[in-house]
Amino acid sequence: LVPGENKKGEDQLYAIEASGSGRAVHQLSTGTRYQLYLALRAAAHADYARQRVPLPFVADDIMESFDDQRSAAAFEVLGRMAENGQVLYLTHHKHLLGIAQEVLGKDVVQIHHYG
Repeated sequence: LVPGENKKGEDQLYAIEASGSGRAVHQLSTGTRYQLYLALRAAAHADYARQRVPLPFVADDIMESFDDQRSAAAFEVLGRMAENGQVLYLTHHKHLLGIAQEVLGKDVVQIHHYG
């Protein structure tokens, strides 16, 4: 990720692909953009956790536009975050429960159903 400016001279975030070409965030697909935002939040949480006791990390249906592969990768990130503090993931997408349990283990994932 690199900062840059758009045509109006405003700051803009660019994602650099493996090939070296860059794309402005608004040019990314919704799923890729949301995955990027999760990565930025995870990095900020890790930095915060290195300096002080972390607050719980709460995510509400951040994977709604992810395919199963991206969801599995996101649960891996949340699992690493949970090593430093509490992580709460809220969803009404029941298929994600199985993905979370498969990636992190049934002994790690605690599922609470409400309503």
